Amino acid sequence: MNDLAANLLTTVRLIVPELILLVVAALGALWGAFARVATLEDRAATRQKSVLFGAAALLAALAALLVWPAVGELDPARAAFIGDRLAAILRPAGLLAGLVLLIFQREQLHPRFAAEQVACLLVIVAGVNLAGAANDLIALFVALELVSIPTYVLLFLSRNDAGGLESTAKYFLLSVFSSAFVLYGLSIFMGSAGATNFAWLRHSLVEPSGMVTAGLLQVAVAMTIVGIGFRVTAVPFHFYAPDVFHGTSTATAGLLAVLPKVVGFAALLRLLWSIVLAPGVDEAFSSLADRTSLGLAAVALLTMTVGNALALVQTDLRRLLAYSSVAHAGYMLVGLAVVPGGSERFSGDRAVLFYLLLYAVMTLGIFGGILLLRRNGKPIETIGDLDGAGRTAPLAALAMAVLLFSLSGLPPTGGFWGKFNLFLAAWSTGSQPLRWLAVALAVNAAIAGWYYLRLVRRMYLHAVPETGATSADSGPLMAAVVGGCALAMLALFFLPNGLWRMVALAAAGPAAV
Repeated sequence: MNDLAANLLTTVRLIVPELILLVVAALGALWGAFARVATLEDRAATRQKSVLFGAAALLAALAALLVWPAVGELDPARAAFIGDRLAAILRPAGLLAGLVLLIFQREQLHPRFAAEQVACLLVIVAGVNLAGAANDLIALFVALELVSIPTYVLLFLSRNDAGGLESTAKYFLLSVFSSAFVLYGLSIFMGSAGATNFAWLRHSLVEPSGMVTAGLLQVAVAMTIVGIGFRVTAVPFHFYAPDVFHGTSTATAGLLAVLPKVVGFAALLRLLWSIVLAPGVDEAFSSLADRTSLGLAAVALLTMTVGNALALVQTDLRRLLAYSSVAHAGYMLVGLAVVPGGSERFSGDRAVLFYLLLYAVMTLGIFGGILLLRRNGKPIETIGDLDGAGRTAPLAALAMAVLLFSLSGLPPTGGFWGKFNLFLAAWSTGSQPLRWLAVALAVNAAIAGWYYLRLVRRMYLHAVPETGATSADSGPLMAAVVGGCALAMLALFFLPNGLWRMVALAAAGPAAV
């Protein structure tokens, strides 16, 4: 009993940063429900206080993560959460992304529901971080729902007009549907192994009993990939994305483009790489790894091709970025399709994690650029609003151009190394299907370059429209975020090894505790 209590206490100490976020979110939601916001002055004060409370909570969580490590031995076989190297990368990344998204939301908070919106953001960030540290099926599902449920509320509060309500309803219904698939797949994992802990699940595959069969595991893997495929906008589970991105605020669209992908790929890395495809899995399940790889390769090919093809014909910026987000999910699925046993230097899990971090920075920077630019006093909405921005907002346009180059995978930006590592991870396996997949990735990157560079062309080669020029009017904080993201992409082209070494040390399984 003493050992169990000590292990529980150590686990609680491990998730202190996330507990801070959840407690502040609960207090903020209660305060928002009872705060009086009858006048414009009250509403402005409420929005300002909400942002300050949110920023304080995220900074406190980040400080706790750095200075309050878990004390004592943590037994992976009995811990719901672990502080391994994968968690050490994803948790601070989630908190920093939360701070950036809070800056984005600052100007787009609802006058009456600012406190509730900030509370939802804090809960979503806590869910992302808990998924990155999850070591148990139940803990992982709870973390996934901590991301999904507040997102429904945030979508509703961001825009409650007809378009906003439609996008909220679509996301809610499809998200609940996908959660059912995830829960069914996780329940089969649990029933096969007789446990929910990841260490026990892996043990049941390394030394299988009669309860574990290849057929059951195939169903479990398929159901889990289908459910999580919704969160990462993999085809054919992507069709909600353009309508939801278009029907919500730009700040919330930026959140949807980044955080669900982080939590989705964190879950896939945990489940696939630390359990199903882990080294030492019994020979009886060797065919499962091959079938999983081929299935993920097919989904990756379909996802990046459909995403890029549909992005080519978009004129609305948020819909274009929605399909771009679909395509980038396909690129990352290429890395997941590379099973263990490939190149040690260019392994799939490293390439996925490296690209996921780059994607988060690039995408946040692009959405920040859209919020930074104004035309006739309003945020830009269409690609036509970018016309002439290179003359009227030169610094903002330059930062946007760097980020667009990075999204397309062109040098001298970090996005080049991200796609290059995914290409090498697939090519170095020696598998003919995966080599064809690597070629398809390169072709899709070229297709994506067309619509990304089209935006650059409109900024620099189109005349300033007579109906109103585009300018950068969102203040120094937003400009600093966009500029920082662009500089980070330039720096990572010339100095990528530090991030690559950090990613290489991140083991996807509990064994790295």
